[in-house]
Amino acid sequence: MAPADLLDILSKGSNPRLILRHLPKCFDNTHNLMFKKDERGEPTKVAIGMYSGEGEYVEFADDCICDGPVEHWLQNVVDSMKAALSSEFRKAIPTYDDMPRTQWIYKYSAQNTIVVTRTFFTQEVNEAFEELEEGESPRRAGVLGLCLGVWGAAMAVAARSSRACALHAPGD
Repeated sequence: MAPADLLDILSKGSNPRLILRHLPKCFDNTHNLMFKKDERGEPTKVAIGMYSGEGEYVEFADDCICDGPVEHWLQNVVDSMKAALSSEFRKAIPTYDDMPRTQWIYKYSAQNTIVVTRTFFTQEVNEAFEELEEGESPRRAGVLGLCLGVWGAAMAVAARSSRACALHAPGD
C-alpha cells in the first residue's frame, strides 16, 4: 500500500464509505462492504456483509460496527470476515451430500466450496488407503486412481524440472 493511500485511510477513517476504494489494497479480493440502511435509506456505519472482486456476497455472521478509530473498526472488519467464513463453512459441511453439486457450489462462497470439497476429497482418499491396508478392494478406486495419476504427473514435472536445473547448473 502506498503512503498516500495510508494517509487517505487515516484522514478519512471516521467515514467508512470514503475508504471503501482502499479495501482491495487492505484485504485480498475484498472489493466492497454492504452497510445497513437507516430509516431514510442512507447507509449507516454498520456493515452486514462483504463483496469479492467478482461480485460474490458473503453475509457477516453478526453486525460489524465501523465506527471509532479506523484501526479499530478495520480490525472489526477482519474479525467479521473470519466469523462469516467460519460460520458458512460450518453450514456447508453437512449439506455437501444433501443437494446436487451444481446447487451446492453456488449456495456458498467460492473459498468455502474449495475448502469443503478438498476436505471431503482428502477423507475419501484416506478411506481408500485404509481399505487397501486392510486388504480390501477399495470402494473408492476412482479416487485413488485419480490421486495416483495426479501424483505421477507431479513427479514427472518435478523430474523434468530437476533435469533442466542440472543442465543449467551455475558454473557450467
